[in-house]
Amino acid sequence: MSLLTLCPRDFAVLMPGVSDTGRRSVAVAQPPRVLYVGTLPPHQGGSSIQAARLLRGLSRMRWSVRAIAPIAAQRAAEDDPFAIANPEIAVTRFSVPHDDTNPYDASDSSYRELQTASIRREVTAALARAPADIVLIGRESFAWGIRPIARAHGALTAQLLQGLILAIAQGSYRSPELGARLVAEIRGSDLVIAVADHAAATARAIGIDRCISIPNAVDTTEFRPRARNTSLLQRLGLDHDCLVVMHASNLKAVKRPLDIVESAQRGLSELPALRYLIVGDGPERQAMEEACRSRGIADRFRFVGWVEHSAMPAYYGIADVVVMPSTTECFALAYLETQASGRVLLASDVPAAREAVENGHTGLLFPVGDVADLSAKTLLLARDAQLRARIGRNARTASQARELSQSVGIYARALQDLIIERRRPVTLSAARALRMSAKFTASGARAARTPPGASPAARPLKRP
Repeated sequence: MSLLTLCPRDFAVLMPGVSDTGRRSVAVAQPPRVLYVGTLPPHQGGSSIQAARLLRGLSRMRWSVRAIAPIAAQRAAEDDPFAIANPEIAVTRFSVPHDDTNPYDASDSSYRELQTASIRREVTAALARAPADIVLIGRESFAWGIRPIARAHGALTAQLLQGLILAIAQGSYRSPELGARLVAEIRGSDLVIAVADHAAATARAIGIDRCISIPNAVDTTEFRPRARNTSLLQRLGLDHDCLVVMHASNLKAVKRPLDIVESAQRGLSELPALRYLIVGDGPERQAMEEACRSRGIADRFRFVGWVEHSAMPAYYGIADVVVMPSTTECFALAYLETQASGRVLLASDVPAAREAVENGHTGLLFPVGDVADLSAKTLLLARDAQLRARIGRNARTASQARELSQSVGIYARALQDLIIERRRPVTLSAARALRMSAKFTASGARAARTPPGASPAARPLKRP
């Protein structure tokens, strides 16, 4: 049985650390029972999108899946589109004042206390109603106090790391004392799963030993190369032959959206045909719009706000280049969606981007905050259709190694292994074996093509 192909009718489990020549399987008496605690749509953020895909995948494998998720107060009285579309997943919602799209900020203690109290109440009630094998915690900020409740009801805990752990390790989390307490909370989990290799390495470096890496994935059927949507272009007031530079994010300061405005001013002075499409919303949107007006380039920008994720393939389809200038990322879904769509990703040279991009082959990298280089590479791509096409083809091919269905299978295997080993704590060596088994083929291929000691960003551009 291949690591990447799990049959929904077969719940046999490959034990961690056993080689292909020495496989042994252990039968699971019943499909695993998972209680997920974290964000789900309509929450606006990558963690909710990733979780929705994972839970749907596990449910299709006939797992028993329940979920506890926040809902912003203004939507609490409305129908729940996710629950309606996924009746096989039993969803319980608890109300919060607003979507927390910035868990890096620890300043709102009242929000955190309300959320934590609600989570503890709902988890206790859910486990009292029906047992679970594993409580899967969807992001770091949801970890508070779940583990003792789970253990009191005979359940294991698996913690997802979505990026907050990076802020804590780098000292950029607003409350170091609170960050240290959260690390201690996460350290007690039975298994920790990071959505990027570099995040797993960071977690282990600060003592979270039971950490494996299952990098984010993409649905390559949903996100695929496609012709430009003429009606969307018309709705946005864009000519069919214009050169579109797109950015998609929650427009937080860490995304460095003002770099895009400064870069656009430089680029437009040389290539007036450029048009900038900003998809998403957040605290920096007003500053972006004001900067565009003050620089006299507001007519070259289109701000569309939040877009339903199901509509995003059409937006990637009209883009020529997707720009991600972030200070840091854990593993942005926009990276993978851009590449699967056959478009060029132009990203800041941060660890997450290096996991997704082979510079000059499957995308381009530039130093964080180097607006001059960002501008130069935007112009390079805009002026060279052949270069865009070649990188887009390479990116599409590479993205197929991060196919969503494979990722769900790896999650299933890791969680099943934990159930089988529930009487024996997962050790660091076992975690490393799991991590190595969970890596996608692309990581090894990328490493093999990079000369020892060389940064991927330092590799020369490959010309067509």
